Amino acid sequence: MAGDRLKKNKKSVVQGVVNEVEPEIRDTNEEEFQEKSALEAEVEILRV
Repeated sequence: MAGDRLKKNKKSVVQGVVNEVEPEIRDTNEEEFQEKSALEAEVEILRV
């Protein structure tokens, strides 16, 4: 019984952390993608 309760608590804590961190990761990935796209555009311009 105690083990089951611990598993449930651990799962809810982990899910809470994921919910907090996931938007930050998504924002960071979008920023990096935009920077990469801008850099690729500049490189393409320089090739011409």
